[in-house]
Amino acid sequence: MSKPVLVLAALRFEASAFTSLQRKDPEHWRVEVTGVGPAAARRSAEALIRQLQPKWVVGVGVCGALDSSIQRRAIVVPDRLYSDEWEGGISPSPLPEELRHAILGRARTIAATNRTGADTPLVVSTGALVSVRTVAASPEQKRALGAKYGALAVDQESYAWCEVANSLGVPATILRVVLDGLGDALPAWNRPRDWPAALALPYRALAARRVLKAIEEGLSCGHW
Repeated sequence: MSKPVLVLAALRFEASAFTSLQRKDPEHWRVEVTGVGPAAARRSAEALIRQLQPKWVVGVGVCGALDSSIQRRAIVVPDRLYSDEWEGGISPSPLPEELRHAILGRARTIAATNRTGADTPLVVSTGALVSVRTVAASPEQKRALGAKYGALAVDQESYAWCEVANSLGVPATILRVVLDGLGDALPAWNRPRDWPAALALPYRALAARRVLKAIEEGLSCGHW
């Protein structure tokens, strides 16, 4: 039996955009949910990689922008990862060029056919991403992280996924979709001033999921 490509997501919402890969070709693809945060990501990733012995790990999901040039629904493929737990950074494995082109093509098709988001550029942005233990909810927190790490985006799990994969000799690539821009505060229901943003969050999440689905379609086009 050939080794599968292991797709990791923190949330079922994110993983659900990729489950058709496993359904269509269960020997070639495995899609798994690790849970939220670096500790859960590290623990689950290690168990899954040891069990499945995959030939590649692909970490997917949403992220926040740390740079004003990175807009919502943009695809981020980081070439450097940092963590607020550890000094120094690590490098994910580069995305094969044919897959980059396939993913970008599918994302552009979605943008062109979605009138509500057709004016939003869907670009594959390279650069650094930082994984944090606590969600960066405010624009001030995001700006501080961007300045400290020189990063374009923030999440919680990517560093842990890649760190584990690298330690076990498995290449790992990260593909994230921007859910919240630099100026967007992640809302809290206990603050009435945040309610308009909270009501908009499900729409933004569904828009990001459409781009995650485009990534899934692009991944299915390549050879791993």
